[in-house]
Amino acid sequence: MYQRDRRKLILPFLLPQSLLYAVFTLVPLALTVYYSFTNWYGLTMDFDFYGTANLETVIKDPFFLNAVRNSFVFVFIGGILMLIPAMLVTLALHEPIRAKSFFRFVILLPTVLAGSVVGLMWKWMYNPSFGLINPVLRAIGLGEYALAWLGNEKTALVAIIIAMVWYKIGLWVLLLTAGLEKIPPEILEAGKIDGAGDRQLFFRITLPLMWETIRVVLILWIVWGLQEFTIIFALTGPTIFTLGGPLGATELMTIYVFKTAFGAKKWAYAMAIATVMLAMILALCAVSNRLTRKEVVEL
Repeated sequence: MYQRDRRKLILPFLLPQSLLYAVFTLVPLALTVYYSFTNWYGLTMDFDFYGTANLETVIKDPFFLNAVRNSFVFVFIGGILMLIPAMLVTLALHEPIRAKSFFRFVILLPTVLAGSVVGLMWKWMYNPSFGLINPVLRAIGLGEYALAWLGNEKTALVAIIIAMVWYKIGLWVLLLTAGLEKIPPEILEAGKIDGAGDRQLFFRITLPLMWETIRVVLILWIVWGLQEFTIIFALTGPTIFTLGGPLGATELMTIYVFKTAFGAKKWAYAMAIATVMLAMILALCAVSNRLTRKEVVEL
């Protein structure tokens, strides 16, 4: 009786959220795909169907291909620079050290900031005239590395990745900590009794038991990284002419969609780019999920 009454409450609780999700996510998504097959320019409702012409143009567009390359570099390098330090910090904070709560607070602090605030803060720090980074480099004898970080096409994307790592690493530490704390301490103690060293404990016990959490973190990063927009807009904007610069070095797929829609006013073409981008994200997540799938260890 009690369970049956509880099941009756499922629909009333799910219905409002489902309606909001449909109105603000599913319907716009469907319209985006629909208009990608037209020549709609966003000003009137007069348009003609182009079929797959827009999509065929997108996959041959050199600017889009450059944005794809930048996006994958951003995701790959950013993932490496976040996963390794986040794992090390997680393991360090799992040990019985003093002021553990303080260190966790410091690591998690950037995640509560808005992406626009983080972007503007790092834009100031990268400023070659009155920023913070270049004077520090000169003071410690590394003046040759005092560069115009956001003005050089060789360093602009790296500079944005560093800002992104600083912003997101706390969330990675939080998720990895949750996975690490699920491991029963008795298993690690048994490994130590059997003579396993710290390296063996990590690679033979800790890492396999955390693998499911790491998989989730990596797939989430692929989705977030390929859709990143706010920090790049704050660091390279605010005008449409500087956005994604210099010379397209930081132009990710999201930036190219924005510039095509709001700069060139090619709304249907921008939606075609977004459709291709959606298909790429879904395919990449499916492949990543398949390649990283392993037998789950029940604790």
